[in-house]
Amino acid sequence: MEWLHPIVVHFAIALLSIGIVADGIYQISRNARYGALVLPLLSAGLLFAIIAVITGLQAEKNVEIPAQFSAHVAAHRLSALLTTGGALLTLVLRWIMGKQHYPRGILKWGYRLVAIFTLAMLFRTGLLGGEMVYKYGIGTRTSSVPAPPSQDLFQSTD
Repeated sequence: MEWLHPIVVHFAIALLSIGIVADGIYQISRNARYGALVLPLLSAGLLFAIIAVITGLQAEKNVEIPAQFSAHVAAHRLSALLTTGGALLTLVLRWIMGKQHYPRGILKWGYRLVAIFTLAMLFRTGLLGGEMVYKYGIGTRTSSVPAPPSQDLFQSTD
């Protein structure tokens, strides 16, 4: 079932990204068309994120991962779990905000911070996953073991 993971992650990335961006546009413009998209997009994105985590954990068990990449895989896993948790919290907070006409204060700013965190973690998770496949060949059938990562992903190269 590890073949399903690379398919499902694209839906999670697209739906959550578009949902958060659509809500940002709605918050600025108050255009009801964007507001109507937010909860369905976030809900579908969360569903696909959960499926992506489940299939990713399954893939981790079934795919041979060279020892030198275990830290990279662990970072991807943690990032995916934080993204999914952030997506759940984003959806819940947005649903609560929808019950109020004009939410103010800590709820509004808390929601915005959680949504930005979720979007940042979503992109970080995708970047780590993309590196594993396209840079290091993890989960692909290759005849040789790729070189280990030379530096931390977020370290300065100065």
